[in-house]
Amino acid sequence: MKYTFIDAVKARLYSTLKPQEWSYPARMLEETAGIQGISARWNMPEGKTEHEIGLETEELFIRTGPGFGFYNLRTCKTLFRKLATGQFEGADWKKQAHDRLLQIIELNPQLSAVRYNPDSENSILIFLYGITSGFNAQDIDYFLNRTEEERTSDEEIQQQLSKEIGHKILWFPSPQTREQIRQAIVLKNAAKLVAC
Repeated sequence: MKYTFIDAVKARLYSTLKPQEWSYPARMLEETAGIQGISARWNMPEGKTEHEIGLETEELFIRTGPGFGFYNLRTCKTLFRKLATGQFEGADWKKQAHDRLLQIIELNPQLSAVRYNPDSENSILIFLYGITSGFNAQDIDYFLNRTEEERTSDEEIQQQLSKEIGHKILWFPSPQTREQIRQAIVLKNAAKLVAC
C-alpha cells in the first residue's frame, strides 16, 4: 500500500482538528449525530488505554518513514527522547508492532476476521491505528483491503455521505457501516416526524 504526498497533507490537516475529532472519528460521529453502534471499544493489553497504545503506534508510524502525518509534538518528543537514550536501538519494528497487534487480537477475537498482511509493516501499523482510533472491524478490514476503484471513489462517497446526514465523516467507512449510518439517520428523522 503506497502513501502519497496528498495522504500526508490530509493527515496533517486532520491533526489540526480537536483531538477527539481525529483520534476517534467514528465515536465523534456517534456523539454529534446521536447514533450508536458504528464505533468500537477494544480491550487493550497490560491495562493500557487505547490512547496509550495509540501513542505507541504513532511512534512506530514515525519510525517506519515518511508519508504518515498521524503524529503530534508530544509523540515526537517521546520518540526523540527514546532514540537519544538508545532505548530503540536494534529493535525489530515489524516484530514489535505485530506482537502488539496479536496481543490485541487475542483480547478481541472479532478482530481475527480482519484480513491483513503480517509481512507488511504498513498493514500491521494501519491495523493498529484503526484499533486505537475506535474503528469497527469491518471498517478496518475495508480500509486494509479496498480495491483501487474503491480507493478512488472513497473521498467522493465520504463527502456525499457527510452531506446526506448533515455531519462530517472523517474516515472511510465500509459499505456496511455507511448503510448502518444511513439507516440510523433515517430512523432518527422518522422519530422526529412522529414526535411532531
